[in-house]
Amino acid sequence: MKKIISLVAVAIIATYGCSKSNPNLSGTASFTTNSTNYYLTQSIAFNNTSTNARSNSWNFDDGNISTTKSPSHSFSTGATYIVKLTVNGVSTATKSLVIDTGSASYQVRNQTDVALPLVSFATDANGNILDFVEDGAITSGGLGPVIYTSAAQIYIGGTLSDGSLFIAIYPHTLTKFYDNVIALADTSQVYIGANNIGMNKKQIFDMLLHPKMFAIKKRTLQQLQRTKQIVQ
Repeated sequence: MKKIISLVAVAIIATYGCSKSNPNLSGTASFTTNSTNYYLTQSIAFNNTSTNARSNSWNFDDGNISTTKSPSHSFSTGATYIVKLTVNGVSTATKSLVIDTGSASYQVRNQTDVALPLVSFATDANGNILDFVEDGAITSGGLGPVIYTSAAQIYIGGTLSDGSLFIAIYPHTLTKFYDNVIALADTSQVYIGANNIGMNKKQIFDMLLHPKMFAIKKRTLQQLQRTKQIVQ
C-alpha cells in the first residue's frame, strides 16, 4: 500500500514539474483586434487567440475589466490605452489602441476650380456654433485636414478673394464611426456676406448662419458664379 502511495506522489510531482517547465501547459496569451485606431463609443471586438487558456482576465486600462473569453468594449474618452489579457494568471499579452477624440472624422474636398480658404463647424440645438475649425486654404481638387467630431452634422464655409464669405446652406450629415469626405462643389447653394471689420471669422459665420436675424440675402447659384469670377 505504501509503495502505491509513493508512486502516486512521484507521478503528481512529475506532472507538476512538467507543467512548470512546459509553457504551453501553462497557457500562452494572445489576442487580436481588426484595427489599432477607433472612435469614441465604437464597439471593439477582442478576439482571444490564446492557447491552453483555462482562465481569462482582461484589463482595458480605463478602469474596466472582464473575464469573458472574447469580450467587446468601447471607450468614452479619447486617449491611447494599453489593453492587457492574462491567461491562467501567468501569461500576459498587451496591445496599444488609439481612441480618437470624436465619434466620426471628416475632411473637406474642394471640388471647385479655385483654391478657397475653408472653415467647418457644427451647431447645437439652438444654432450656436461648436467645434469651429479653420481648415486653411484648400487647393482646387485638394483635401483639408482630418477633423474629429462627435457632431452629427457639419457646416462648410469659406472666403472669396474679395473678402466676402460664404456658407453652404445645408449641413452635411456624417456617418458615425467613419472617415467622411465632404465635397464642396460649384453647385453648392450658399449665403454670401461681406467681411465685417472687428468681427472674427467665427462671429461672421455665426451671423451668416442666422440670415433672418441679420438680413443677409440668400443669393442664387448664378450670383455665386458671378462672384467666383472675381476669384478667377
